Amino acid sequence: MAEILGRILDGALLVTDAEIRVAMRRLAFEAKIVAEPAGAAAFAAWTRYRETLTPPVVALVSGGNVDPGLFGEVTKG
Repeated sequence: MAEILGRILDGALLVTDAEIRVAMRRLAFEAKIVAEPAGAAAFAAWTRYRETLTPPVVALVSGGNVDPGLFGEVTKG
């Protein structure tokens, strides 16, 4: 899979599970968006790498199919 992606992508940004949780929390409280972990990964990447990204940059946030227990954990703080 990595070989195929390497041929068609310009690059990839890596984020941790903790960064994704922070992104989910920020999206929920600051933007009133409920995003599942995979959907918040782009925002987490933008948050981590924003100083090194060359505009224009698009971060697609998707999905509200988040486990209620996980969402409760994330929004509790």
